[in-house]
Amino acid sequence: MEGIDTLYTEQEAADILKVSTKTLQKRRFDKKPPAYLNLNGTIRYRHSDLQQYFESCLVKPAGKPAEE
Repeated sequence: MEGIDTLYTEQEAADILKVSTKTLQKRRFDKKPPAYLNLNGTIRYRHSDLQQYFESCLVKPAGKPAEE
């Protein structure tokens, strides 16, 4: 089915993000990213939301200015 995003369990999302499930639980409690779904008490993370979270964590160093 086109347009359907892959859903991950809390453990799978934690493994992808290289954090503990406790960290994800705390982030949910604190209303911090990544976004998640609550499907009748079952927590799921969409692939696109995890990707968006990764992108928001990207740090782009300014680097040295070009010499003239």
